[in-house]
Amino acid sequence: MAIIDPRPFGGTCALRGCDPKKVLVGAAEVIDWNRRMQGKGVRAQDARVNWPELMRFKPTFTEPVPEQTEQWMTKAGIATFHGRARFVGPVAIQVGEDVLETANVVVAAGAKPVDLNIPGADHALISEQFLELDNLAERIVFIGGVTSHSNSHMSLRELIAV
Repeated sequence: MAIIDPRPFGGTCALRGCDPKKVLVGAAEVIDWNRRMQGKGVRAQDARVNWPELMRFKPTFTEPVPEQTEQWMTKAGIATFHGRARFVGPVAIQVGEDVLETANVVVAAGAKPVDLNIPGADHALISEQFLELDNLAERIVFIGGVTSHSNSHMSLRELIAV
């Protein structure tokens, strides 16, 4: 068995999506619950999200993931390859100089954001870029579905708390 990835091992969820977003959403929820509980026995007047500090915290749990993932794959007997794969035969895949032959191939290519065909699209960020911002703008428009909704929730809490 082998796995091939041109990006660091660990996947979108652990490195660029779900996990970092959950930490940021958790911080936003602290602000939300603080507001809801004011006058109900909870006093935390200075609760606020410090976005740049959260961005500095994020690598502490994302940076170890690729090495840890590759280690457990190796221990499980899974060969790991970094690079882009391409078919060079019906059951042969090339990654760099390596050619892998197998009876079965699973292509799990993932997805990528749709290119926006609207004026100003060159100013738009994808979710991954949003989760790398050092600071938030004072005004933000979100275009999209579930991921966009989660990012808007975090941003709103951050911007209101400033």
